[in-house]
Amino acid sequence: MQIPRLREWRLARALTQEELAEKANISVRSVAGYEAGAGAHPGTVRKLAAALDIGVAGLQAPGPKEPPPHSMNELLSRAGVTSRAFTMSLVEIGEAFGDLSYKEAYTLAREIADARAAVKLVLAQCEDTPEKVALTVQSMEINMVANLSFQAIAERERGQAVAEGNLDRARRIERELKAVA
Repeated sequence: MQIPRLREWRLARALTQEELAEKANISVRSVAGYEAGAGAHPGTVRKLAAALDIGVAGLQAPGPKEPPPHSMNELLSRAGVTSRAFTMSLVEIGEAFGDLSYKEAYTLAREIADARAAVKLVLAQCEDTPEKVALTVQSMEINMVANLSFQAIAERERGQAVAEGNLDRARRIERELKAVA
C-alpha cells in the first residue's frame, strides 16, 4: 500500500524520520522508503497513522496547511537554513559575486540553490496567503540573481578554459552550471 502523504504529515507534526520511526516502532530506513514511494503492509500503515495521530485514510489525504512565516528569517529558521547569504539584498548578492573567484562563486551559488530548495519545501506546506506569495517571490529573486551572477563568472571561466585547450575543465564548468540552475 502506498503512503503518498506520509512525508507531508510527518513534517506537519514536526517529526524527523527518526522520531516517527521510533513512535511507530519501525526502522528509519522503512520510513525513508515509504516517503520515497515504497509500498507498506497494512499493519505498518496503521502503526504510522497511529504515530501521527490520524486515521489510515488521512495518510491518503492532504496534510494540514500551516500559516506561512512572517519574515525571511523565520522562513530560513523553519527550513533549517543557516546560511546568511539568503538574507542579503539582491544588490548585495550581485556585489558579493563580483569579488569571488570561480570556485568561491560556485560554492556560494550552490549554497543559495540548496537554501532555495529547503525554503521551497517549507513554503509548500503553508496555506496560500499574501505572505507566502511574497516570500516565494523573494526567494526566487535571490536564487535568480545568484544564478545569473554565477553564470557570468562560469561563462568567463569556461571561455578561458576553452582558449587554453582545457576541454575537460570546460565540461566540468558546464556540469557545475547545470548543478546550480
